[in-house]
Amino acid sequence: MSYIPFQARVVRILEKRYNNPLGAPNSICYRWALDLGLKRGGDTILYTGCLYQLMSYAVSLVKMYERLGRFGQSAAQMLMKISEGLLAWLVARFVRPDSDVYSYSVGSLRNIVEILRRSGIEFGYLYEGDIYSGVYLYELGLEEDFVNHAQNVYNIFKSAGVKRVITVDPHTTYILKEIYPRYIDSYQLEVFHYLEVIKDMSEGAMKKSPASHNGDLPVIHDSCYMVRKLGLYRAVRRSLSNIRYKEPKRTGVNTLCCGGPIEGVSQSLALKVAIKRAEELASTGSRRVIVMCPICYVNLKRAFAKLRYRVAVTDISEEIYRS
Repeated sequence: MSYIPFQARVVRILEKRYNNPLGAPNSICYRWALDLGLKRGGDTILYTGCLYQLMSYAVSLVKMYERLGRFGQSAAQMLMKISEGLLAWLVARFVRPDSDVYSYSVGSLRNIVEILRRSGIEFGYLYEGDIYSGVYLYELGLEEDFVNHAQNVYNIFKSAGVKRVITVDPHTTYILKEIYPRYIDSYQLEVFHYLEVIKDMSEGAMKKSPASHNGDLPVIHDSCYMVRKLGLYRAVRRSLSNIRYKEPKRTGVNTLCCGGPIEGVSQSLALKVAIKRAEELASTGSRRVIVMCPICYVNLKRAFAKLRYRVAVTDISEEIYRS
């Protein structure tokens, strides 16, 4: 029997009971969009995969693991042997979303909707059907659980008549575009990251605003999934054609990892990796970092706080929206 880390076992239990790996209520995935007037369903839909929304819970869970330490994990393991259901209920009961990360997530998603609308993209939304993609199950090696979850997601798409999916983060994009087809028979979905479908933001755009000194320019952090696995380096740079920014030493396909998504299994290792990247970004002298992934946002914010380096971390959707 293969060894499964305790935290991964918790993820498996929570996913089976709550349909996501953090025990969050299903409404967290779609309630950000309730007042936006998005059309329900259609051939082309916006699919968040709930990753942005769930990161606010992930931050709280990591803090809980750090606060409880080994004693807490030992107690949880004993509880797991007694009742998996009780353990899942306790996690879902006491892990609450981090307000700052939740605000960032909702703001980013609403920015993306407005960017798509301004680009003339017609799309719908599945609301209750916008459930978690299962990407973390795959990344943790919980293959059987992932396959069952992925099939459920795909069935929702097909029953709604969806043909094209617009995604919002690199992990969800990769899992739908590259991994789902390996496990689901007769997979027929076109998958695009939103930066692939918006118009060239330099068309009819304002001139780039001048900066008074180098520290005013943001520095861009490329997501590993975005530029290496998906090959969307050009799409990212095209979307920022209206904005002045700096590149760190290692950028594009040579980018350094943010430390995620292993923060739920090894908080110390994830932080160590994130600090290395944060130090490189800080060495540019910039006081603003542009990210394109909610996992990068959470891990780099944590690393900068550890370094006591005051910096604003903003989502690329906010930068595009403001431009």
